[in-house]
Amino acid sequence: MLFACVVSSNAQTLTFSAAGSSALYLELGQAATQGPISADCIWSYGKGAVQALDPSTAVDAGQVWIEWTKGTGTCTAPSSTAEVFVYLQTDSVVGDRCLFNGCVLEAGSSGNPTNLANADLITGTKGTQITNVPASIWNVINGKAVNAAGTDIRPEDAEFATTRAITACGTTVGTFQPLAVSSSQYKGLGYSSYTSGGTDDQIISYYSTSTFNVVKFTLPANFYVQPVGADPIVVAVNSTDPSGTGFNNPNITNLTKSTLALYLDGSIGSTSDALTPGTTGTAAATTVLIREPLSGTYNTMEYNVPNTFTLQTSQDVGAEQPASQKNCSGTSPLTNPLHIENSNYGSYRNRAIGTSQEIAEIFANNDALGYSFWGVSNFAAAPSTAKYLTVDGVDPIQSTYTGGVIPTTSSELANVNFAHVADGSYPIWSLLRLVTLTSSQQGTLKTLAQAAANFSTSSHPDFLPYFKPSTENYAQNIFVERSHFDPPGIGFTKAPVNGICGVKTEVGGDVGGVVIPCAVDTDYTTTTGGTEYVNHRN
Repeated sequence: MLFACVVSSNAQTLTFSAAGSSALYLELGQAATQGPISADCIWSYGKGAVQALDPSTAVDAGQVWIEWTKGTGTCTAPSSTAEVFVYLQTDSVVGDRCLFNGCVLEAGSSGNPTNLANADLITGTKGTQITNVPASIWNVINGKAVNAAGTDIRPEDAEFATTRAITACGTTVGTFQPLAVSSSQYKGLGYSSYTSGGTDDQIISYYSTSTFNVVKFTLPANFYVQPVGADPIVVAVNSTDPSGTGFNNPNITNLTKSTLALYLDGSIGSTSDALTPGTTGTAAATTVLIREPLSGTYNTMEYNVPNTFTLQTSQDVGAEQPASQKNCSGTSPLTNPLHIENSNYGSYRNRAIGTSQEIAEIFANNDALGYSFWGVSNFAAAPSTAKYLTVDGVDPIQSTYTGGVIPTTSSELANVNFAHVADGSYPIWSLLRLVTLTSSQQGTLKTLAQAAANFSTSSHPDFLPYFKPSTENYAQNIFVERSHFDPPGIGFTKAPVNGICGVKTEVGGDVGGVVIPCAVDTDYTTTTGGTEYVNHRN
């Protein structure tokens, strides 16, 4: 009698299966190739290879990387002891929602990853680039739920952003107002008719068929958050006009937060409003590019500049505009996609979906103004006609402002040190994080965060790492945090890990919270008997 014994091809372990922020895509792909994970094999692809399916049937796609160890086998024929890692680039709120709702990963519109050639998007690693994903590895991923999220904002902030988007225009979201000041940040945007079991609506791009799904989610009682690094938002402009005209004027180098807020809400639309006081130049109408209200990038900008207790406006509402120009003047958005003209200037505010589209449209439009989290790859294609601006006189990426030249060469990138994120003086930044539901996953997230520090260096400075590199034993590298608070209608949910400064368990939202040096929060906590500095926002 003959017994045929076949080694299982599906016994590999899916160790890390994540969706979320584009700001973490490259570094996490590089980090997974480092010890102690040391994934041997690398495959990556653009949008269309893998997508996330929400239980509501909403589908979100993006570029992806898949990496795996080979165990005692090879990259094309890994053994049953192999571990598998995958990251789908969507957006922060999608990543959080997919984790908490239980999105599963499946083949996208381009076909099965086993039949798609490696696009080689993850470079500078120790692993081996593999042409196609082996069937055994894809079988481990296909149909499985994500177990982690990459996010630019706290999960509490992501839940509030979704709640705000689906609440009817002008309707108050929650009642919590920590400083007893009325603000537009508590007003719903009406981008969805979502009800339990109802329709999942979409926010639409002006520039393409790109959409952003609006799907509700609720935070569980416990989840775990691992900081990875701090990333500033960079405000950039582009102009092909003659010198001295439009944004192509050496006297345009800085925006105050109040001026930036007025550009973002559409109240102003002339390039002359960006001139250094006392200087002159030929004015031109602007095109202002903003992001979808569920984006971590949008929310970081929203609650640090326009939608603050001081300025009380919004990228979507525009508190100082006439009703015909408000995007939320009735019971639903005035326009979806966002494409609103200010007839006083002939200027427009337009909606872009995703980081790559936002930056591409800044560079493609004349006298355009927009913003993005910094990333070397994000700004690599910057034309000579583009430049970045300081905000309130503070440079987002370098110690000293050098006229706004966007760093792309090795010598220019060597000067990117995030000095004013580190010292707390630059106003628009957020902490990049990894989130999971299980305590057993914490070790993997911390390992990835530590390994990412080895890649965000002077040669490729994508963000300010939370940890120092391995040569400095992964010591803490960030000594500022943002005040935490209870987002309206969400509550103080608990993430049972040390806070950013190691003072206390981190709870609540923090997007737009005031910046606090760790030493100050430690002293404050000690003085107040363990009460963390909370409920203080910009």
